[in-house]
Amino acid sequence: MCLHVEKVYNVVVMCHLMNNLCFTSSALMLILTTWNDKQMGQVIIFGSTTIFLYGQIFLYSLVGEVMKTRSETLRYSVYNCRWYKLPLPERRKILFILTKMQKPMDFTAGNFYRLNLENFKNIVKFTVTLFSFLRLSLNK
Repeated sequence: MCLHVEKVYNVVVMCHLMNNLCFTSSALMLILTTWNDKQMGQVIIFGSTTIFLYGQIFLYSLVGEVMKTRSETLRYSVYNCRWYKLPLPERRKILFILTKMQKPMDFTAGNFYRLNLENFKNIVKFTVTLFSFLRLSLNK
């Protein structure tokens, strides 16, 4: 089921993620340019837009983290059950499940960028670094 969701949504999520990052960068740039003009109404609008876009990216990352955690929990639960006391056909089924669960399920954007909380942290760090760089560049 998770693999089917991954196949269907990975391109859509990648496009949405890239769109959110472009809008976030634009909103941060507009915050920098309007901050000096003391147009606080626009700063509030752009700031709330940035927070909303970060919230969307966070939700995608949270779903990826939950999928990964639950797949690992399922794998450990299946392994720790008393499979060795089951009849042979049931043991083969358990072996099949364990073989399929060797690699944790990840929710990706475009089949190459894993959406999890670690990568969300990296996205936030990158945009804050970009924001700081642009702020210093515009002040000179």
